[in-house]
Amino acid sequence: MGKSKVVIAIVAFSLSAFMAFKPAVTDIAGAIRGTIEDHYALGAKTEIFRINGTKNQEIIGIQGTQVDFEANSFMYESGELHNCGQIYIKMREYCNKSTLAEAGLTTHSDQRMLESGGTVHIEAWCANRKLLLRQGKKIKLHFPKKKDQDASGMQLFAGRADKNGLVNWSPVSSDGAMGTIDRVSNGFIINNIAKDAVYEEEGEGEYGERYQPTIQQLQADSLDRITLESGSLNWINCDRFYDSPAEKVELFVRTNTTDVNMRTRLIFKDISCVMPGYASNSNVEFRFQNIPKGSKAFLLSFYRIGQQVAYAMHEITIGENKTENLILKLVSMAEFQKEMAGLNTTP
Repeated sequence: MGKSKVVIAIVAFSLSAFMAFKPAVTDIAGAIRGTIEDHYALGAKTEIFRINGTKNQEIIGIQGTQVDFEANSFMYESGELHNCGQIYIKMREYCNKSTLAEAGLTTHSDQRMLESGGTVHIEAWCANRKLLLRQGKKIKLHFPKKKDQDASGMQLFAGRADKNGLVNWSPVSSDGAMGTIDRVSNGFIINNIAKDAVYEEEGEGEYGERYQPTIQQLQADSLDRITLESGSLNWINCDRFYDSPAEKVELFVRTNTTDVNMRTRLIFKDISCVMPGYASNSNVEFRFQNIPKGSKAFLLSFYRIGQQVAYAMHEITIGENKTENLILKLVSMAEFQKEMAGLNTTP
């Protein structure tokens, strides 16, 4: 089979924090890698799992999100039952402020702020045909709960992207929509991976090492999870409404560029919340509405140019200035991602 390997996850594992993967990249897997819009590719790694659709299966992502699939849960978009023994699951996880911000995603429901407990995008494929969940079938999602995080009120939200790529989240009213907290059995999230699920990493050429958390790291981050059920795939968010008693104000932001791909975001320091700025016709000025006065946040504008990023970011206190000015500069992708990683040092 040449230099490629397929890694079966996981019959037994050591306590090592790293596992090297050089998985097989099949034609089928390659064909579905680009199906999630490139608009959201920055900030989140694409993960592909191969599962047996006739069995109960669980997968776990690099950021710790576990998804449980019941046997015989899928059908074609036409409504026919699929006839695939092997199903490819494609997932991206956006479980912290840096991945949300880099991908241009936000945590808002219309004009209301949301506090995020984790976001994923999930697709299922049989060969080159996309699959849906059958009527009455649900997937169960387990989002890692951060240490000391108040998860009360977390519920299921489904996302829909508008013509500009901005995803708006709507609460889902169904059984299992409200989150529950469950403790991971045996002290290991990774104990629950299906024994015959196959992980196939995205990319070509030399593969790096796939991170697996140790016992100590899991304990440090808390072993609790927020569990939700969803009757559909695609954009899924574990959120709760954030209603601050503070006075609500507007904020205007002016930049030094008119690039149509520019995104402008407010990333709050004290909660996991990212709000969108709405562009004027000239795309020079952006407007934020219903923002709680006195909140501390990072103001970010950026757009990608090949392997470089034009961006500006600085910390502000909402309400101190009605208008903020940002001067974007061009940096490497590595510099931008290093800057974004600093957002995760706050809640």
